[in-house]
Amino acid sequence: MARAFYLFVLYAWACTAACAEDGSQSSDHGVILVYHHVSEKTPASTSVSPAQFAAHLDYIEGHGYVVWPLSQLVDQLRNAKPIPDNVIALTFDDAYQSIASAAHPMLQRRGWPYTVFVNTASVDAGHNPFLSWDQLRELVRDGVTIGNHSHKHAHLLARVPGASFEQHGIRVMADIQHAQQRLHAELGLTPTLFAYPYGEYDATVSELVTDAGLTGFGQHSGAVGINSDFSSLPRFPMGGAYAGLDLLATRLQTQPLYVQADPPGPLVLTGTDRSPWVALELARGPYDVARLACYASGQGAMTLVREADPKKVRIAPQMPLAVGRSKFNCTVPHETREGVFFWWSYLVMTPGADGRWYEG
Repeated sequence: MARAFYLFVLYAWACTAACAEDGSQSSDHGVILVYHHVSEKTPASTSVSPAQFAAHLDYIEGHGYVVWPLSQLVDQLRNAKPIPDNVIALTFDDAYQSIASAAHPMLQRRGWPYTVFVNTASVDAGHNPFLSWDQLRELVRDGVTIGNHSHKHAHLLARVPGASFEQHGIRVMADIQHAQQRLHAELGLTPTLFAYPYGEYDATVSELVTDAGLTGFGQHSGAVGINSDFSSLPRFPMGGAYAGLDLLATRLQTQPLYVQADPPGPLVLTGTDRSPWVALELARGPYDVARLACYASGQGAMTLVREADPKKVRIAPQMPLAVGRSKFNCTVPHETREGVFFWWSYLVMTPGADGRWYEG
């Protein structure tokens, strides 16, 4: 809770120092997009077609957005340096073949940087449809940034039966470090960026990532800002039902919504309660807290109870959460900039009857 209080104080100072006269944050945030496949022959939920991807790039260029290397955006945020209001970064998880065959030529023509997060065991095994080490070396020569996506791409919260928390932590760290070693051996790189497989993490795993000297990235939605948690930065997933240009337009305009949550996220549920209440306190900003709306994965609007203090609310899903990962997303519109939303996302992991999230 002390860390959360510090973020609130830092936010208030930062807004005084960097916000525009109308109260809007114009120089302290950015948006990160995450893609997987750029193909019509891959799972729809994690894919965009080449035509959709081209339309995304045309929209980004046509509406004046500036594409930065992910590492540059992170460095600027960490050091609270000014950032233009229209900066985005592009990332790809899993190092699929379609990155080289479809996405790379489009991005190279524009001279736009991007990052590929590599799970090294799949590349080592030569599995289809993953890129080979030779293909990754070609991308690196073209200026593509490579990030760590673990070695085995396992569910990092799933403990081996009978393993202690300490043993689990050692296994997770070994997997991350093995990926670092393989990336260095094959590509001559020591990545500083890490994307959680499946976007799953908890406080213990994110601390391991930080201890390894890495900046962490999830798959929960939202913009990134100077007060974001650099062990688990949000990215907007682009694929399937979320690949439309209307959603892209909304996401590119988002700003971070700074929230103190109790319990702090991510929330790993235990027992049988699948409808958890979460208390929120919003930092001050150029928005009307009364217009806050929150949604749960696969359910729509959440139950929202407002406290006497207008900045405080409690939220809960209207139905029990499904086993596995869910997300609570809260948004509130900017008070003066039409179409601009502040966005906050919260990861929840729900166990099944056997206490596990996934088989295997």
